[in-house]
Amino acid sequence: MEKLVILNLSEGNFELGFTAILEIGQEGLRPEIVVRGHLPAASHIPQLVGEWQAAFSKKVSSLSDNASGNRSRATARRQSKSSCKESAKKLIFSINEWLNCGNSEWQKIRDSLQQNLRRSEEIRVIIQTRNNELRQLPWQVWDLFADNYTKAEIALSEPEYYCAGKPRLKAEKVRIIAVLGNSDGIDIQFDRQIFELLDPDETDCQFLEQPTKKQLIEWLSDEKGWHIFFFAGHSSTVDGQIGLFEINHQETINIDELKNTLKLAISHGLQLAIFNSCDGLGLANELAKLQIPQSIVMREPVPDRVAQDFLQYFLTNFALKRSFYGSVLSARKKLEDIWNQEYCGVSWLPIICQNPAVEPPTWEGFLSKTETKFQESFRELKKTWKTEHTLTDHSDIIKSVAIHPDGQIFASCSLDQTIKVWNLTTGELLENLTEHSGGVTCVTFSSDGKTLASSSANPDGTIKLWDTQTWQLKRTLKGDDWVVLSVWSIALTSNGKTLVSGHHADSTVKVWNLENGELRHTLRGHVWAVHDVAIAPDGNIMASGSFDSNIKLWNLHTGREISNLNGPGDGPIGWTRSFFSDNIVYTVSFSPDGQTLASGGAKQPIKLWRLSSGEIKSNLTGHTDDVHAIAFSPDGKYLASGSADRTIRIWDLFTGEPIHTLGHSDTVYCLAFSPDGQTLVSGSRDRTIKIWRFST
Repeated sequence: MEKLVILNLSEGNFELGFTAILEIGQEGLRPEIVVRGHLPAASHIPQLVGEWQAAFSKKVSSLSDNASGNRSRATARRQSKSSCKESAKKLIFSINEWLNCGNSEWQKIRDSLQQNLRRSEEIRVIIQTRNNELRQLPWQVWDLFADNYTKAEIALSEPEYYCAGKPRLKAEKVRIIAVLGNSDGIDIQFDRQIFELLDPDETDCQFLEQPTKKQLIEWLSDEKGWHIFFFAGHSSTVDGQIGLFEINHQETINIDELKNTLKLAISHGLQLAIFNSCDGLGLANELAKLQIPQSIVMREPVPDRVAQDFLQYFLTNFALKRSFYGSVLSARKKLEDIWNQEYCGVSWLPIICQNPAVEPPTWEGFLSKTETKFQESFRELKKTWKTEHTLTDHSDIIKSVAIHPDGQIFASCSLDQTIKVWNLTTGELLENLTEHSGGVTCVTFSSDGKTLASSSANPDGTIKLWDTQTWQLKRTLKGDDWVVLSVWSIALTSNGKTLVSGHHADSTVKVWNLENGELRHTLRGHVWAVHDVAIAPDGNIMASGSFDSNIKLWNLHTGREISNLNGPGDGPIGWTRSFFSDNIVYTVSFSPDGQTLASGGAKQPIKLWRLSSGEIKSNLTGHTDDVHAIAFSPDGKYLASGSADRTIRIWDLFTGEPIHTLGHSDTVYCLAFSPDGQTLVSGSRDRTIKIWRFST
């Protein structure tokens, strides 16, 4: 359970000090501890803050003639007499000297924090104050939290607050209204692209590019409600209190001009406002008066690239179902690692402004758990997967099964060196193909159904293409390597013109042109056998999983590696660790929409990777042994997995939970769904193939 810390500093000033009231408790419950104390005077602190602000502003304003740009219209507050790095270092030292002082009335506040917080806890710290100079402090540098409680994130709050909204808006998708305002000198289309990379099944994003004030009011008033309001463009704060933002080239408005509309939006369920623009504390002040649950703003002028990075890192984490505060903390830490050498103190810019009457939002909390029609029918009819046929004609391990696009037949292959073609409805054996001279490792149909491709192990090591009308061999593909290479997996592009293959002995992936049978690329990067390959639905990206524990994404057209999603990575150290790794990746598969890659292997859960960010979307845990096979249902809502624990699990990807468990008497090596998703075919080490139907 999260801890909530509220430090009220509402009375006082830097010349006389501040009355301090500390509350500590569990998230969602009344505080367990209340301590009163006094934070001593420190009249020099505001000056040091001003010096850093001036130095930082000067550094950022130097971008005004640069293509990189910045999102501020404000000029430097005062002339900077020291560098950004020097002023930041001096400010950090002085803040810690002040907050760690030996004053007895403040010491009991600090002691209470240290005695009642644990380092392993996620902690929300809210500084309640109306003092503008306190609000400008980078509280994140206080080493009590920065060094000891690394999961703590600090927010600001007004001392007076109440809950103004209705119970949290629930919808089938996260509803986002994104205002892309005046973009002179900056690239806010990048912000749009970040939102467009979110899962379209989970998000409904309305973009308003340079809207008029009237248009903005009309959209904000939508009775369906919005979860998130986002603004990118130019903004500034006047007199330390009033925030202005430029919604288009002609109109610059403040929050007060939208107060009635925003109050209505809050009453309809608006939870979060994000101003990915400069100098936003004035905007946050005005939003707080409207009792918005929470907002994120940038305290100071912000370089365009920094704003883009923050949005990307925050949204990636938040949409991956991580906590709101944890997502902001993670994004700030990445800004520090990437940009702090250039803009010292840059990670202090993003700040949460919180209404303490409202608990922080969660991504899944925005969503109504509305069942899909398929799920509803499943629960109403109480369907389950039942074995309809068990086929025993193979004499060795079944390595691969593939269902024809018409859903009438399927192919299987085995280490018994044969490919067999079956009637999917009756289980009748239709064809027996015996031209391979080694164990057959993989079969796959072209999307037009006219070709079946197969691959084999040593001593054969060939790829064969079969005419599915006559079942005659059309072509054999084989490299000119000096040693026979076992081909462990193959995949076809949707247009049937390109085939990729994963190889054992030389740890390569090969890309073949099927129009002329020539080898187009040999992709090197793995240091151990490539066990599985898959091609994204759009035919532009392919994935390879290897015994070296790495999952690599490749540009199918150029043959260049795009990224490495798993394992120790590249370089001499990475290669060495990869070679001795036992986290083997046995199987990879793209979701039908191409947004997710699933992987399975040894000593690891099934991982779902969000391709837009390369981050793990979720882990599916439940198998008790290695996972050798995975397959998405055609609608992308379910995943089937086969394991050495002898089970097949059907996962509901909406909940991440297994909803059915099927099985063989030995390791399950391969799985395939029919085009209508109502039939599943599995192959096993027990030398059998099972045809499963989803029925009552």
